[in-house]
Amino acid sequence: MGPSIGWLFMPVFANLSITAGGTYALAKGTTYVSVNVAAPVTVTLPPAMPVSFVAAIANPGHHINQPITIADVGGFAQAWPITINCVAGDSIMGLSQIQITVNYGGRVFSSPAEGGPRVWCPIQIRGERSEGA
Repeated sequence: MGPSIGWLFMPVFANLSITAGGTYALAKGTTYVSVNVAAPVTVTLPPAMPVSFVAAIANPGHHINQPITIADVGGFAQAWPITINCVAGDSIMGLSQIQITVNYGGRVFSSPAEGGPRVWCPIQIRGERSEGA
């Protein structure tokens, strides 16, 4: 990163494999979530904190905002939608939750790179359509 915050050692790919229905809260640093279960699954995104250099000094390693990919690798999302929530105070482009409802579909979420509101921005990926499309 640079001399002001020091070197950061972190996994490039932090995977969470979900193979049982239930509710899962993602830890900061999780970058990929694969869902392979024929049951209801709810995933809660970590806080979408904007980058702050003060936070970087006080809490090293927690200021980097990496995109999070959530994918239906089992092909069950049409019958068992994957619900994605955010924590209180955050939103997903103004919504409190979003769903993956297409088999083998998925979403990539990113948060502000610098300042701005506490919001997750979903990016369209394989199998998903934008609302109203």
